[in-house]
Amino acid sequence: IEEGQPLSITDAVGQEAIQISAEQSRAGVNLWCAFDNTRLAALTAVWIAETFAIGTPIAN
Repeated sequence: IEEGQPLSITDAVGQEAIQISAEQSRAGVNLWCAFDNTRLAALTAVWIAETFAIGTPIAN
């Protein structure tokens, strides 16, 4: 994402990072955050599957 370019929902698709934009106005601060929930859930599922596949003991 280019520096200074406005962010949109489509910019978050496929990204692992959380995108944050903040702008100050007379009324206060506008804060905008976006992330790809589906990608984050898929990465977590893959991590869990890999953890079980290598037989890593899980603390009880």
